[in-house]
Amino acid sequence: MTELEEEIVKKAVDLLYKYMIRERTGDPWLDHGMGYVMFAMKEKHLFRAVNDDNHIVYFKKYGFYMEYTDELSFRLPSFAGVIRRTHL
Repeated sequence: MTELEEEIVKKAVDLLYKYMIRERTGDPWLDHGMGYVMFAMKEKHLFRAVNDDNHIVYFKKYGFYMEYTDELSFRLPSFAGVIRRTHL
């Protein structure tokens, strides 16, 4: 059962990543945040399951946040030490 739960979390992380990298606004950081929220809204049960105390260890295991953050940094040449502000 543990292996099955881990595999489900892995698939959920893959789906979340797809939500987060989809271009919506042209600003990768804003797209990232919107994707995260949209995943939480559209996949409520899955979002809760991967973030609960029993499964968060699997969620963290795949470490996509660091890889994704690095990827975003490379796509923003002006990012070097500067936080861009976006007016909504």
